[in-house]
Parts: sequence; C-alpha cells; structure tokens
Amino acid sequence: MNARLVAGALRVGSSWIDSAEQWQRVGELAAGSPEIDTAGLFPGDRIQRADRVTQLGAVVLARAVADLAPCETEGFGVITASMLATAHTNERFERRRVEQRPPEPRVFPYTAPNAAGGEFSIALGARGPSLALVGGPEVGLVAVERACAWLARGDAARVVVVATECVPPTWSTVAPSGIVPVECAAALVLDRADRSLGGLVRARWLAVDDVGANPALEEPADPTLSVGPLAALVVAARTGLAARVRVRPRVGSAIEVVLDPR
Repeated sequence: MNARLVAGALRVGSSWIDSAEQWQRVGELAAGSPEIDTAGLFPGDRIQRADRVTQLGAVVLARAVADLAPCETEGFGVITASMLATAHTNERFERRRVEQRPPEPRVFPYTAPNAAGGEFSIALGARGPSLALVGGPEVGLVAVERACAWLARGDAARVVVVATECVPPTWSTVAPSGIVPVECAAALVLDRADRSLGGLVRARWLAVDDVGANPALEEPADPTLSVGPLAALVVAARTGLAARVRVRPRVGSAIEVVLDPR
C-alpha cells in the first residue's frame, strides 16, 4: 500500500527535531516541556483546558499542517497512536480520588484514548474515519499502515497520524525493558500517492518466516516508545533521505514502513 508523506513534525521535551544529528542527541534534548503553541489551529482556550497528552499531540499537529494548502474535509482521516496512551491523565484523575479530593470533571473525558483524536478531528474539520490505537512500540507504524490502507481504498483523501507519549509523574521506568521514557510526540500527514509531491511511503506486514531471528526486529529499547519509528520517517523526510523502519510486535510478525525520497 502506497501513500505520500507530505508533512511531518517531531518534538522531544522542549525541542523540535529536524535533523539526524538532533535525533542522535535525543537524550540531551528530552528535558523540559514544550509550550502549548498551536498556531491558531485550535481556537479559543479549548486546547489549553485539555490534558497533557492531547496538548502534546496538538503542538506537533499544528506544526505539521501549518504550511499545507487547504484540503477538502470530506474524507479527511485522523489516527492517534501511543504506548502509554492516557496513563498520565488517568493517574491525575485517580490520584484525586485516592486523596479524597473533589474530582476534576473536565479531566474525565480525556481519560478515554480517543479523546485526543476527537479534538484533532474537530480542529481540522475532518469528516473521514478516525481511529485510536494503543499497543507496543510498533503501534506508530501500525497507524501508518492503516493510513496507507485508507488512502488506497479511497476511504480518506488525506490522513493525519499523531503518536504521543506522556509519562505519568510517578513513573520512572517502563517494564520489562527498564528504560526511562521521555515526553514526546510526532505527527505525519499522508496523502494519496497521485495527489502530492512528498516522499513515497510503503507499509506492509511481514510473516513470521520473513522476520526470522534478526535482532534488529526485536522490540527496541527506545525512550520515545511508539514515537521512535515515526521519528525516523520525519527526520528522513526533512533531510531528503530514504528510511526503512521495522518493528516486531510480541505476536511474532513485523510491521515495516519504507520511505523513498521523491
């Protein structure tokens, strides 16, 4: 299934990542939290009242679509992906209950994994399909594969994929790898292959026999979790380089996404 990557944005902590050199220093750039600047994509104070997960996704989404020409909203699709999902928001909501403090009614809707996608769809005026995916580190690539499938079938004319990882305040590691995750988010905009001039994206599932015992396909110990695979595509697109990203889920097969420069 083919599509075209026409825009992308990547943020880790308080830093935008635009080059391979920056990505190699991701550990140094992870400190700090980004200001919530959505460049007018979200009117009023709606996004300021959202949870942190939604705010992070909104920041990268706004940057990714900032320079795009307007696209018809009919068939515009939105997919969100995350490994930690709304754990940050759920912890905040649950902690008040445990401490016997009054609950925060405005926080409760954002405990649902599809809340962020709903906010993004409203902001974009999207009337196409919407999907919220939660899984392992491969889930960002699964989102890209789903976007390509929608485009190939004509279910959508353009698809936005947003992966966000927001670490709960009391967490220090993620079992079983013991890595320390960082606050980060990435957004990709995919279009039909005959509708844009961006890099060609191909996504496919690999059978177990194709995966073999290649250590490179093992679950990566990446502090950016589901954002990491998308980060490789964003950096490659911005630098005009090719990229091949594979991740093997625990079920045994693998998802592969290839980006060829235009």
